[in-house]
Amino acid sequence: MDIRKLDHITIAVRDAEEAARRWQEALGLPVVGRYRDEQGEKIEVVQLRAGEVLIELTAPTAPDSEVQRFLDRRGEGVMLLSFRVDDAARALSELRQKGAPVIDQEPRRFGEVAFGFVHPRGFNGVLLEFISGG
Repeated sequence: MDIRKLDHITIAVRDAEEAARRWQEALGLPVVGRYRDEQGEKIEVVQLRAGEVLIELTAPTAPDSEVQRFLDRRGEGVMLLSFRVDDAARALSELRQKGAPVIDQEPRRFGEVAFGFVHPRGFNGVLLEFISGG
């Protein structure tokens, strides 16, 4: 598996807009995107650019959101590292063969993007995502 780059870091926060203001004021990072997913992941995201890496400040929009469960268990903080790879399906397969606790047997799809996750218990409490396409 060839990891091309660290694509983004997801930080679980209680309020994405408030967190973005703090990051912008302190570090001068520009906001480069915003989106909400009310149906699937139930999240609100503000994206900041730090060089070639996105920082996604991600807040829950519903009590049954994975982000809300993370906040309830661990509080605000780094939730996920996302790696850009050539082929997400191949990356997940290779990780599974190496004994990693892969969550997705096949990549999920969002438009032309394929992505899948590896459970945090395999990587020191950090959820890993492998993403290709788009």
